[in-house]
Amino acid sequence: MPTRLPRAGVLFCLLASPALSALGERQKSFTVEDYTIIVANYMEGYYRNAALALAGVPTEQQEPAIEAYRERVILESHVKAALLLHTEVVMWIRRDESFHIRKARAWMRELDAYRRRPFEKSWYMVLGYFYMRSLDLEAQPTLEAAASLFPKDVEILIALATWKETSGWMRRDEDLLEEAEAIYRDILQQEPETPEAMVRMGRVLEILGQEEEALRYLEWGLDTSKDPPVRFAALLTSGDIYRQRGELAKAIERYRAAAKLDPRCQSGVVALSHALHESGDTGGAYEMVYEFFIGETATTEEEEHDLWWKYSLGHSNRLNSLLAELRKEVQK
Repeated sequence: MPTRLPRAGVLFCLLASPALSALGERQKSFTVEDYTIIVANYMEGYYRNAALALAGVPTEQQEPAIEAYRERVILESHVKAALLLHTEVVMWIRRDESFHIRKARAWMRELDAYRRRPFEKSWYMVLGYFYMRSLDLEAQPTLEAAASLFPKDVEILIALATWKETSGWMRRDEDLLEEAEAIYRDILQQEPETPEAMVRMGRVLEILGQEEEALRYLEWGLDTSKDPPVRFAALLTSGDIYRQRGELAKAIERYRAAAKLDPRCQSGVVALSHALHESGDTGGAYEMVYEFFIGETATTEEEEHDLWWKYSLGHSNRLNSLLAELRKEVQK
């Protein structure tokens, strides 16, 4: 069984003691006891330090220690701790990622098939959201694997389609956009009253040039959604459609509503400025841009506070809360 370390001094023991501070130097002697202490350190709440310690050990030396630990561990909490430990090496250290993902999946298989389902879903969402926030292409295979295990789970499907929507838009990849459209249609067939799926479907259709159908979905979404990033995207995208159709008054109305919803978001302000300029209100257009970029109210906010950025990354802002929930299951 894993050795329970005293709460006081665990971090010091791991990072400063002659026995463990130089795991990388003692490469030939990394043992199951070393791995046990690192897992115990993780369970004590020193998550990133434990991940850092494990990442410093060459993977070929971890293998025998992990296998030996698997033979002696019997508590579910220790299995989950080992699983999350390898996951956090991937997330925070970004070293030997394929190895640590394989080990995390192997530990997942150690859990009882029935009892692991909620944990497994949350684990996939944590990893998928991490890759989404990093704009890492690993987001797609991770979320596709989750969708294959949970094919009717709307949260997973929304996350996968959101990634394909955002990635398809950024890369101008029509195939990805069409795949996102297909997923949104599946979601709406399964749960017709899903405002986020309506708005996202509308945006994808607008990008693909299907403006009439896009506007119907956007209007439906605006009528029912109370989520600020989703409403912002619906206002901005429907404004774009009205502007393309030459209905500048309607476009300006939508852009104003978007800019009011998030005055610090560049997308809404610039769109409104362009529409005002096209309508002949050059003074109003200049004032909008001046105040945003130069005036007293010029923005200094980071992208993470921008509603358009939040929309583009979907619910990946849930990453930390989901990870905290998983960690609670292994705390001593």
